[in-house]
Amino acid sequence: MGLLPIKYLGLPLFISYSKPRHFSSLIDKIRTKIDGWMVKSLSAAGTAELIRSVLHNILAYWVGSFKLPGSVVKELERLFVNFFWNNRMHAWSWKDIYRPKAEGGLGMR
Repeated sequence: MGLLPIKYLGLPLFISYSKPRHFSSLIDKIRTKIDGWMVKSLSAAGTAELIRSVLHNILAYWVGSFKLPGSVVKELERLFVNFFWNNRMHAWSWKDIYRPKAEGGLGMR
């Protein structure tokens, strides 16, 4: 017997409505993955593929169970943007990158 919040299958269990503090482990997990990839020199296509295939799938697992607060979504988007551009000049706006490939974007969700 334990006290809530606890983790079950990697997701926190809590009684009340979800608050931004409940998602600190999600932000830390994504930040840890990004920090491990920052040391490698990746092309823009490589970083886009890592965001699409790894980070968005981690996020999809959490979104399948919870509605993320707006502040958490903004923090995650900030992490994704900083990882994608990696101290380079921003050639495209982030909204253009998120468009489907058929519309000229990179197909990120």
